[in-house]
Amino acid sequence: MLLSVCCVFLGYSQEDHKYTLGVHFTFGKANLSREDNFVGTSYDGYAKNYRGKDYIGIAVDYAYRIGHKTDFCTGIVVTLNRYDYTYNYDWNASSSDCSDALSVFSVPLHLKYHLLKLPVGEFVIGGGIDANYHPNNGYSWGIGLNVNAGWEYTLKSGLFFALSPMMQWNLLDPLYQKDYARKSDLLAQTGLNIGGGFKW
Repeated sequence: MLLSVCCVFLGYSQEDHKYTLGVHFTFGKANLSREDNFVGTSYDGYAKNYRGKDYIGIAVDYAYRIGHKTDFCTGIVVTLNRYDYTYNYDWNASSSDCSDALSVFSVPLHLKYHLLKLPVGEFVIGGGIDANYHPNNGYSWGIGLNVNAGWEYTLKSGLFFALSPMMQWNLLDPLYQKDYARKSDLLAQTGLNIGGGFKW
């Protein structure tokens, strides 16, 4: 009897579920492409040579099955992206290395396709656009493009675990220039999502 119960809750599920609610953690490499930025009303210095370091984040995910093998996915994602830059002082021709961070709040609008189902889980691919908000460093609203592929393992109880490498490109202020931000500023993220949740 106990063995039967364990098989029901711990065995791999081959069923299709209509709804998914989950949480995932994301981390990886961040690259920031940004033009030189003057600082101060008298242009007493400017920052250049932006060098992305890494990022970490957390997301709450919701997915709804809209086709036989296709889910519509949305949620809320928050990432913190660290980078270095060189600050040049005009008045004495010296420079110093500095560090800063850029936070990004995103609402993804993605599609996920269940490509291949195996006894050890299923292979999925996905992607879409993100509506982004960047509350610091002169930015405001932006847009992102995401692609990912990974693996999901779902238990018969509905609990699932997921692992997916991903790449994302974020135009930080594509519509207009604000303060020291530029329309061409780009944040690229390459990393790994690890998470889980519940399907029903």
